[in-house]
Amino acid sequence: GGASGMMAAVVAARNGAKVALVEKNNRLGEKLRISGGGRCNITNAEFDLRTLLKNYGSAEKFLYSAFTEFGVQETIDFFVHLNLPIKVEQRKRAFPVSENAEDVVDVLRQELQKLNVDIITNSPVTKINHSKDIIFSVQCGNRIIKGTNYILASGGTSRPETGSTGDGFGWLEQLGHSVKSPTPSITPLKIKETWVKKISGTVIKGARITFYCNGIKAFKVDGDLLFTHFGISGPTILNNARKVSELLEQGIVTTYIDCLPTIDAKQFDNNVIELLHQNGSKQTKNILKLLVPDGLAPIVKVVAGSEVNLETKAGELNKNDRKI
Repeated sequence: GGASGMMAAVVAARNGAKVALVEKNNRLGEKLRISGGGRCNITNAEFDLRTLLKNYGSAEKFLYSAFTEFGVQETIDFFVHLNLPIKVEQRKRAFPVSENAEDVVDVLRQELQKLNVDIITNSPVTKINHSKDIIFSVQCGNRIIKGTNYILASGGTSRPETGSTGDGFGWLEQLGHSVKSPTPSITPLKIKETWVKKISGTVIKGARITFYCNGIKAFKVDGDLLFTHFGISGPTILNNARKVSELLEQGIVTTYIDCLPTIDAKQFDNNVIELLHQNGSKQTKNILKLLVPDGLAPIVKVVAGSEVNLETKAGELNKNDRKI
């Protein structure tokens, strides 16, 4: 009863099949309702297939055939046909014009009802019954559902509270498939430093984030950065989390964040000298907000405070203190 299951049921029913859709929750589309912050990011409006698939790493070749059959344009057309207008925003993100994920669930459910799909809710699948290479029924507790063809659209493990608990991986293993442990692809990153809690909610515009693996530079990205109570997030981080996940399989990953990438070190030092001169009689701790991006002053006190006396008047700071 998630997005892929509902869409698959619609297509099968349109092609003349008698369809039963089995869902463990008491209603359809639980994860859809919270996707895109409740706005539902329908797809990425990158219409060049090879460019789009470059974002899928090692799965690029595997996905090429599927996206050739049903790609970005077909996805948009699917929902437009259901009278759900789509708009494209920055970074080629496609959302419903209404910006309401509930509308996406509604049009899918209405189409299922229109096509007479048997919607079976409150029915978690407990077993897939099979003999050799043939599935002959699906068991939901004491209930047995039989069919000629079966589509497994159980989702991954991203949001267990919505029903995405990874049940499908166990079923696939029982059917003889090899299953690789799932890893997060679009997720915030947790860091070990505890000072990050002090700046939770702070956004740095146009930061440069460089990732290292075992001390060797891996890649860098530019974009907006959000500090959370446990680490870093924001579109730039979410869109590159898969790469970081792959690096973590190889070793220790460290991150260097440049909050002012367009200003070189010498220019920044000159700016600091000028600010210190203009506020020479004030204590350094009281002008930190003038020296660093909004919201970062609390961690400067934590990180630099152990090495620099922030009670010192700004005009009395020496060169070494400025460097720190």
